[in-house]
Amino acid sequence: MTIVFPNQPVPNLILPTVSGRVFDLHKTIRRYRNPHQQPSHSNSNAPPTSSHYTILVMYRGLHCPICKDQLRQIEKCYDRIIQANMTIVAISMDDEARARAMSMEVNGGGGGGGSNGNSNAIPSAFAKLPIAYNMTAQQAQHQWGLHLSHHHRRQNNDHDVDDQQQQHTEERAVFSEPGLFVIDNDTGKLVFKIVQSGPYSRPNIQELVEQLSWARKNVQQSPASGDVVISDAGAINTGNGVINTIDEDEEDDIDDAIDDVDGSWNY
Repeated sequence: MTIVFPNQPVPNLILPTVSGRVFDLHKTIRRYRNPHQQPSHSNSNAPPTSSHYTILVMYRGLHCPICKDQLRQIEKCYDRIIQANMTIVAISMDDEARARAMSMEVNGGGGGGGSNGNSNAIPSAFAKLPIAYNMTAQQAQHQWGLHLSHHHRRQNNDHDVDDQQQQHTEERAVFSEPGLFVIDNDTGKLVFKIVQSGPYSRPNIQELVEQLSWARKNVQQSPASGDVVISDAGAINTGNGVINTIDEDEEDDIDDAIDDVDGSWNY
């Protein structure tokens, strides 16, 4: 299993979305690294022309009510997120039908962004928030370090429940637990991540966007954290390379070793 650490390049992820576009993470990063090459867009549903960060929101699937609440919150803030020069995409292991159903539920059943004469705009029944689907279990766990779960609920055998309702409540055989990843588009490296082992509680997207905006303006005071990796030999590695080596018999405090690199870091 590969664990993605802050200050390290992220793996690529290429998935279809409910809008018909293909989400290619590395192409997205490269595109927003050169925003001056992008045409202007008048439609709020179109991709932003500049973006400092790409935010990946991994959710469990259509069956998860907490995921629906989370994506609805993001949908309400979507225009504000774009205005803050950030790109955000929701991703799951659901298939196309379930992803489309989730997009419509997130949008409240319709009335979202219309076409406005733009043939590339998504249908009005879908959310403005891009939703990608068909992430594999291998991608989820081996590339992004997400936890996987198997379904616990028994299939609903109530004959009064129609197929659509059952589709919305039945868990997949295997699905990923939630995760959130923030990538710096200038470097293609991970800035911040949250990986959960269960569905309970999600980060507040408004607070996250505000804090990322502050961090962008104060990068010297707020470098990416959590990038220290200790090898079996005791070497301390960060996204900038090896900074010290600790013998197993030594009792040096790791915090002191890190402080030796740059005592000016403020947290």
